[in-house]
Amino acid sequence: MTVFLIKKWLSLVIFPLSQSILMIVLSLVLFWLSCRRLAITTVLLALAWLWLSSTAVFADWLLTDLEKNFEAPVFASIPKADAIVLLGGATSGLTHGGDMGNLNESADRIVTTLKLFKLSKAPLIILTGGAANGGVSEASLMRDILELMGIPLEAIILEEKAIDTRHNAELTAKILRDQQARKILLVTSAYHMRRAKWIFDRTLDLEVEVIPVASDHQRSIADPILSRWIPSVGNLYRTSLAMKEIVGYWVYRQSLR
Repeated sequence: MTVFLIKKWLSLVIFPLSQSILMIVLSLVLFWLSCRRLAITTVLLALAWLWLSSTAVFADWLLTDLEKNFEAPVFASIPKADAIVLLGGATSGLTHGGDMGNLNESADRIVTTLKLFKLSKAPLIILTGGAANGGVSEASLMRDILELMGIPLEAIILEEKAIDTRHNAELTAKILRDQQARKILLVTSAYHMRRAKWIFDRTLDLEVEVIPVASDHQRSIADPILSRWIPSVGNLYRTSLAMKEIVGYWVYRQSLR
C-alpha cells in the first residue's frame, strides 16, 4: 500500500493543474531571486498551459490516439466468451450517508457489463478492484450495483485485492485458470483500453483470448468551434485522464519488457 500511495502522489506531477501550480511556485522563487523577466515568462507559460489543457480541442486531440482503435461496440457482433472481466474505476467508494458505492464518470463500464450479460455473451462476471485505506473493495461495490440491476450473485466472482491495472491482470489470471476460461470480454473505458489490453495480453501470455469491449468514450462531438477553445473543468479533467494513460502506458511497456 505504501508503494501504491507513492505512485499516486508521483502521478500528480503528470496532471496539467499540478504542473501549472509548480511553474507558478517556480516563478515566485525566480521573482525572489530578482529574475523578474524569467519569472513573468514562467507565469505566462503556466497560464497558457493551463488554458490549453482546459480546451476541448486539446483534450480530444490526446484522446483520439487512445480511443481510435476501440470504438463503441456493436453488441450483436461480439462473440460469446467464458467470462466478462470488469475493471475497477466505475465507483468513487462510499460516501457519508450512503450505503452503496457512488457511481462516477466511468459508470458506463457497469452498464456495458450488464448488457453483455443480459445478451448471454458470457455466463460469468469477474469484478476486479481492491480497497483504498482498508475500506470497502470496489469489486464488492460493483457487485452490489449489478445485483440491484438483476445479475444473480452466483454469476459473479470478486477479485478484491488489486490496486492497479497490472495487479488486476495478475490476480484475475489465477481466477481464470481456476475457471478454465479460454476467452474473456475485457470491459473498461476506451481511453484505458490500450494499456489494459496490453497488460492482460502480456500477463495471460496467450493462455486466454482477450476481446476488448470499450465503454465510456470521452471524445466530444458536434461542439461549436468557438466553444471548443473555451476552457472548462470538464476538459481539464479529460486532458488529465489522457495524460495519465499516455504516461502509464509508456511506463508499463518499459517495466514489462
